[in-house]
Order: sequence, then C-alpha cells, then structure tokens
Amino acid sequence: MPHILLSKKNTETHFNGPIKSVKIAFTYKKENIDYYQDYKIDNDLKGGNFEFYENGLIKTNSRYNFKMDSLNIFRPIIPKKSINFEYNEEDLKKSFQITPNIKYYRNVYSELLYYNPTYYVYEYDIGNGLEKGLIEYIYKYVYDDKGRIKQQKYYNPPHLYDFTPYKVAKEEDLYYTITYHYNDKNQVIKQEIFPGYNEKSDYYPLYIYVLSIDMIIPENNGGKLEVQYQYDKQDRITQISLYDFNEDGTLLAAQSNYTYHSTKDFVEKSENYFEYNVTDWNYPTKRWVSHFNEQGDIIKREFTKDYPEQSTSDTTTRFYEYEYDQYNNWIKCYLYLEGQKVKGDPTLIAERKIEYYE
Repeated sequence: MPHILLSKKNTETHFNGPIKSVKIAFTYKKENIDYYQDYKIDNDLKGGNFEFYENGLIKTNSRYNFKMDSLNIFRPIIPKKSINFEYNEEDLKKSFQITPNIKYYRNVYSELLYYNPTYYVYEYDIGNGLEKGLIEYIYKYVYDDKGRIKQQKYYNPPHLYDFTPYKVAKEEDLYYTITYHYNDKNQVIKQEIFPGYNEKSDYYPLYIYVLSIDMIIPENNGGKLEVQYQYDKQDRITQISLYDFNEDGTLLAAQSNYTYHSTKDFVEKSENYFEYNVTDWNYPTKRWVSHFNEQGDIIKREFTKDYPEQSTSDTTTRFYEYEYDQYNNWIKCYLYLEGQKVKGDPTLIAERKIEYYE
C-alpha cells in the first residue's frame, strides 16, 4: 500500500448566512515576531479567500495574501493560486437527499460520514503565468436495502494537458474504497478503507479525509485503515479513532475526543492525538487540546511537548478573541501567540471582508 495522506476537506467553510465571498488579511503584526507566524495559525482561523455558489458550496478559493490599504480596501499583495470548483448537478442533487443519522457539530471532523458529490477542480497559478490543471473527483456508491450507503468508491482519473472532465469512472482509476458499518440507530460506527488500483498510488499519496489534519501514514504493505466512531446518549459523536492495520499489527494512528458544553449544545473542547508526523505547521506536536466558543471558533489551543527539549516557541499556548457581524461570522480576530492573553497587546490581528447574497 502506498503512503496515505490524510488531508483537510473544506473545513474552511465555517460560515453562517447567505455567504457570497470572504477575504482575509493580517492587518497588524507585532515587531520581531516569526515571519511565518500567520501561516502557522492559518487553519485555526479557517483561513482563505473564497467565493461561494448560492447553495453554499465553494466556487473559488484564491490563495492570495491580502492587505488592507489606507481606504480600508482589501488588496491582493502576493498572488499565488486560484482554485475553481464545479460540481456534477445530478450527483449534487442526490448529495442533498442522502444524510446519515448523525448530528452535525462544528469542530467534529467526521467528513467521511457525508455524501461526496462528484466535482472538478481547476487550478490556476496566478504568480507565474496562467498555468492550468484539472483534478477530477468521481464518487460511486452502493446502497443497502435500507437506502444507506454501504460502499463508497473514489476515482481520480489522470488529466495531463487536457481540461475536459471524463465524468466516467474506470476501474484502473480507483483510488480507494470505503465500506460502512452501522448500529441499530443507523449511525455509522465503523468505516474500512482499502487502497485502489490507481497506478499513481505507487508513488503518489492517497488522499483520505479524516479528522481534518494533514498527516502522512508510512507504507503499510497492503493493509487497510479503519475509522471508528463513538456516540453519547444524545447521539453526538464523542470520539473518532483511526487505526492503521499493517504487517506489524494494529496501530492507533489518530484520535479525537469531544466534550460538549453542559447546558448549551456545542463542542467546547477537543483532545487530539496523532501518532505520525503531522505535516501542517498548525500542529507542531502529537497531542494538543483545542477550546471553542459558542460560535464554534477556537479561543485557546494548548500543546503537549513530544519530548522535553522541544522548542517552547512551537508549543506555546495560543489565545484568540473575536468581533462578529450580524450573522455571527467573525470579522476581526486578535491573536495572542506568546503564551498569555494580555489585553491590548496581541501578536497578530486578522480581519475579514465578508459579502452576502441578498
């Protein structure tokens, strides 16, 4: 089995209301602070510059860095890449009709429980001329006699200098297969993930979306991955565990435990563990705890050092506070990244310009 990369899946779309577009800029940075500090916390803030279709799906993700000028206009200063999303309309209709018996909560990353519509991604390198690429995602499903998803197959047809979606899945383009297992409440309790036949899997990572973290799992020689879910009496997910089955046995590769507010129905804390190297700068250690407010935004993140000598600057506790608009989307964030929250002395300030459909 090839290396498997567990990657983020549109967790940036953490918004309320008829969202049309979002632009983010860091408008203040304390002197003598690590140049890359804003990159390190990008995922904390659900960073990105987006345009949305009216149904709420991402239309464009432009990887610019924006800066607010003297007229309070967000202007792109470092063009990087624009990614445009198109969806198969028939498949999309089905995706809105099929929903497993699961309660959705922000910061509970159970993306594999949701129906994935077939879609196409066009990438443009804005910084070095108009270089275009096409990535095609095709999902096929098998259903049981109760209408539940029994099996999901993900295909990734290769596109080299051609920009027309095939819209047809071939078996040799199979990237992975997922089988679903349910309890008597129709809740997904286990998913088994098997590698496919795609020839690229010999040297490319296989993208699987679990727990919204970039993490590389070493080659496990034909084994499988297994995701297990636990629920409380209110049918809320309390734990997601990822197991790696390889020639050396079974390894707990990742796990997140969720705590809900005692009186208000939101996730107030997640405790996280990842065995393998996390490639995202946002997570410098294998263990960390995240705290959230009622809006679902992070307000504190604590790290546990992997070893005593690990850099304190990498593992310093982070604090966040926000200003919100009429839809309860934050428009200004004060970040305290030096181990303590001192009012009036943030490390960074981020602002967002948000447009809505009328």
